[in-house]
Amino acid sequence: MMREVVIKYRSHKTLKALTALGKYLDFTIVDLEKKSTEREIYKINGIPIESGAHEIEVQETYMRPLFQRKLPLLICLLFMISSSPAQTRRSAETAQAVVNLQAGTNLFNAGDYDAAIQSFKEIAEKYPSDSAYNALGYAYLLTEDYPRALESVNKSIALNADNPASFNIRGMAYRKQEKFDLAIADFTKAISLAPEQTNSYTNRQEAYMNKQEFQLVVDDCSKIIALDPSNQRAYRNRAGAYFFMKNSDKCIADATKAIELDPADVQAYKLRAGSYMMVGNNYDLALSDYNTIISIDSSDAEHYANRGALYIFKQDFASAIANYSKAIALSPKSDPTNYAERGKAYAMHGDYDLAMQDFDRVIQMDPSNGENYRNRGKSWFLMEKYEAAIQDYSKAIELNPQDATALEYRSEAYKKLGQTDLAEADLNRAKHIGK
Repeated sequence: MMREVVIKYRSHKTLKALTALGKYLDFTIVDLEKKSTEREIYKINGIPIESGAHEIEVQETYMRPLFQRKLPLLICLLFMISSSPAQTRRSAETAQAVVNLQAGTNLFNAGDYDAAIQSFKEIAEKYPSDSAYNALGYAYLLTEDYPRALESVNKSIALNADNPASFNIRGMAYRKQEKFDLAIADFTKAISLAPEQTNSYTNRQEAYMNKQEFQLVVDDCSKIIALDPSNQRAYRNRAGAYFFMKNSDKCIADATKAIELDPADVQAYKLRAGSYMMVGNNYDLALSDYNTIISIDSSDAEHYANRGALYIFKQDFASAIANYSKAIALSPKSDPTNYAERGKAYAMHGDYDLAMQDFDRVIQMDPSNGENYRNRGKSWFLMEKYEAAIQDYSKAIELNPQDATALEYRSEAYKKLGQTDLAEADLNRAKHIGK
C-alpha cells in the first residue's frame, strides 16, 4: 500500500533535512528532473515536487487505497530549516510528533481504535498543534463520537484558524449530526482558505445534497470539474443532482462521463438507467445498464429487484419473476416489497396460485400495509372472485381511507356483482380524493 506525501519546500538545503526525516515516515526523495539552475523538480513516491525559497510544509499524508474506516493522517506541520540550536530542537520535536502521529494512525488502521485515540490524545497533550488535534478529531469522527470530534477540532482551530483541514473535519462532524447549515459554513470557510482544493467543494456539495439544494450541488461539482476535469466523483454527483432536477439529458451525459472514467461505478449506471426511463421509456438501454451493474456486482438483491421492475414495464413477466426470485434469495432478511412485486408479476403472468402465496406471505409479514391487501384484491378480481376482492379492497381502504386506487378497484368489483349504487359511490369518492 503506497503512502502519498504532498510537500511544499524551498531551497535545496531543506531537501537534505526532509530526506533525513523520510526514514521515519517511510518515504524517499529522488531527483526527478532539473528544469533549470534555479528550479528543481523532485518526486516523493511518484509525486512531482517543485522547489521554491527556504521552508517546507508537509501538507497531507495518507494511505491508499482507503477502506471505509481507514484514517488519513492529516499533517500540516511547518519545518523551518535553520542552524540555530532552538530551531534545530524545535524541528526535532516536530519530527518526533510526526512519527508519533504515524504510530497512532497505524493503530487506527489496524482496528485498535481505542488505543489509537489514546495515542492521539497523548500526542496532542505533549505536542499540541492543529495537526495533532485534527488527527484526534478525525479519529473521533470515524468512530462516530461527534461531540469529542468537535471538541478536538475546535482546539485545532484555536491554535490555527487558517488550516482548511480543520474546517473540513468539523464540517463533516456537523453533517453527520444533520446540522447541514453549520457544515456548509465550515466547508465554505475551508474553500476560502484553499480555493484550489477540490475536497472542500466535494464535502459542501454533499451537504447541499442533504438539503436537496440540487442547483448548488451542480454549481460545486462544476467547480470541482473546472479544477480537476478527471474527477470522476464530481461527474457522478452532478449526474445525481440532475436526476433529481429531472434534467435527464444532462444526467445521462454526466453519468456517461463518470462511467468512462470508472467503468465499475454502479451508482453512475443506476442514475443513467433511471434517466433512460424518464426519456421516452428507453427500457432496453436501462436494461443494458442493469445487466452491466449485475455483471459488476451480482450479490446485491436491489439490482435484481430493479431489473425485475424493468421487465414488468416491458411486460416480460417471466423474466421479472426470475429477477424478483433472485432478489428474495439474496436478501439477508425477507423483504416484503420483493414478495409483493413478484406476486404482481405472477398475477400478470396468470400464475394466480403463486401470486396468492406471495401476497399471503406479504400480509403476514406486514399486516398494517393497505397496499398489500389491494394487490391481493386485484388478484382475486383477475380470478373473477369478486366478493373476496371486495373484502381485500375494503381492508385496504380501512387502513388508508385516502387510497383512491383501492376505491376505484372496489367500484369495478361492485359493478361485476351488479351493485351499481355502491360502485358509483366508490367512484365519486375516488374522484373527490384525486382533486
